[in-house]
Amino acid sequence: MKVKFVFIFFFLFLSNCSSSSSKRTVASNETDETWKMVGEEKFSFFDSVLRGQGIVSDNIGNIYFSSNHSLIKTNIKRLDKADMSNVFPFKDLKKLGINHIGDIDLIGNKIIAPMEDGGTYKNPVISFFDASHLSFIGYVNLPLDIQPDGVPWTCAIPEKNIIISSRYNNVSEFNVYNLDSVNLKNHSIDSMENIKLPGIINGIQGVKFYNDAFYIASNRKSDNGFPILKFNLHTNKINQVAFLPEEVTEIEGLTFIKDENNAVHEMLVLGIIENKLKRRIKVYKFQIN
Repeated sequence: MKVKFVFIFFFLFLSNCSSSSSKRTVASNETDETWKMVGEEKFSFFDSVLRGQGIVSDNIGNIYFSSNHSLIKTNIKRLDKADMSNVFPFKDLKKLGINHIGDIDLIGNKIIAPMEDGGTYKNPVISFFDASHLSFIGYVNLPLDIQPDGVPWTCAIPEKNIIISSRYNNVSEFNVYNLDSVNLKNHSIDSMENIKLPGIINGIQGVKFYNDAFYIASNRKSDNGFPILKFNLHTNKINQVAFLPEEVTEIEGLTFIKDENNAVHEMLVLGIIENKLKRRIKVYKFQIN
């Protein structure tokens, strides 16, 4: 039975590959900050299977990962050790054809998980999980007209009690959803006024919000590698602030590690290296210059 279980995950991991767009990511030449890579951690094949999509920190020592088909809870000191897991957490959404989890975020003690029916993209949803036990709480449907190619990521802004997301490609605005309006019985959530971008971004894999700016993992590879973009709400500009190494074949989610004063200490970014049987996930660690 264990062999069968590992084989299923083996197949799912190898098949998890989204193509990057050939369109240009709009970025300003103005640079207000840069980040340098200070370390990396490579996971084994099986550990990579469980960490292939998203990442978020609760800033009290726990790191949560999402893969296509699982959620796991780890500790910042042992990212390779799963303290808790929920495999195929979308069993309750089977009727909708849900088969994919994107980059996750946290608000309070709830994991905000973007989910989609990859291949058809007719049922974009956001699901909620209890962060303590990874247990499923419920889900809401998102408008198909503004999430036409799935739900690749979610970003929570707790002080505003809102969730942000977007389509995957040709992104000219971020979709804003009001958490106060969540109705799990009717699976509904209200949309709010969208946030306009100063240009088009393609292949968004993950987004996190810090200090009035969105940090964006873009799957559009430049000459310097896959970029982390910063969309500053004050300047209304998008800048490239970091790049993953040349070895990376696909960028995934990202998160920040904060200190006791809520200041960012480190940025962690997921990247896929190599292909097929050698396919692995790495966590790249960055600090601001």
